[in-house]
Amino acid sequence: MRTDMPAEIWLDPYRWEALQEILEQDGTDIEEVLQNYLIEVYSDRVPIERQKEVDRRIKKERLAAVQEAEARKVFYAMHIREHGQEYILMEKNGREFLQVAVFLRRYLRNEFTTPPREFAQVFDHAEEIPAQRFRELAELRLENTGKVSGIFEIDLDKGLLSCLHISDGWQTFHIKDVSTAAYQAYRKSDLSQDERWRRFFEYLDDKQVSRLEVAPDGLQGSRRLRSDDLQFDGEISEVNGALNFYLSCWFDVDEVFGTHVVTDENSDWLNVYANYSLADRQVCDTLDLILHREDSRDEELTYRLDDNEKAVLREKMDAYCTKETGLSLDDFCDSLMEMESTETLGLKM
Repeated sequence: MRTDMPAEIWLDPYRWEALQEILEQDGTDIEEVLQNYLIEVYSDRVPIERQKEVDRRIKKERLAAVQEAEARKVFYAMHIREHGQEYILMEKNGREFLQVAVFLRRYLRNEFTTPPREFAQVFDHAEEIPAQRFRELAELRLENTGKVSGIFEIDLDKGLLSCLHISDGWQTFHIKDVSTAAYQAYRKSDLSQDERWRRFFEYLDDKQVSRLEVAPDGLQGSRRLRSDDLQFDGEISEVNGALNFYLSCWFDVDEVFGTHVVTDENSDWLNVYANYSLADRQVCDTLDLILHREDSRDEELTYRLDDNEKAVLREKMDAYCTKETGLSLDDFCDSLMEMESTETLGLKM
């Protein structure tokens, strides 16, 4: 990178000292006076067109330097839950699973010189980010660009840690197992970093917990639903005061819901339903899923929608309702409500 050129000058020490004293009384010094003089000479002697050319070169090189520095940055992000509070953090130093595990163990064992009240306070250089940015970083992690070193869901209230693997998706472990794995990696001081990683993963090898077993608040995969995922099929039915839409599962449901059905390892399949409340005239908070196991067992599951997903679903429901019934979503709701009211009145008479 280009650096400023120095200029060497000579002056008798007595004269230098005397001049410095006078200039300091005026709130300046020799270096500042000479710097300003050089700029004046440059402005007076260098033609204006040449100055513009030089300014463009300086701006271009500075921009390139900033872009190069930005390109070298590696991020990681964490979604931390503790004491009923949630923190979504991002740092630019590229920490990976083992490093986060070591910090977590030190926190749990109260080994910091100034013990933090919450795990999020361990990362004092991290910045809070919105959930949408967290999801963007998760998708970037799966693209394996090298820009994201780790994505972590750390739920200290439930004692669970999930990390997003580039090829295997979300992997969930009990925090106590992650802490023990960090201990195994660092129990000897003379190990290479590669050997520490080997011991860390060796301990966790058979410790994974199914995300279906630990998702009482709804399923969660490696990404959110996208607009082009949402395609309806079949008739619109009314179920328990809501319009029920069948969602075609042509997209990778494992990516979105964290299930394990897009595989040759089993014959499981999913049915997914979206609902629209007749009374509230809004998309219900969750998708209803039925996981049909190959052994004939059925599991009822949910996927919690965010505001963006609900807005897109509302638009898609309206378009599908118009196509299937000739009525807008709200007009169709009105017709059903009116029909129910008429039937109720007829029963009373």
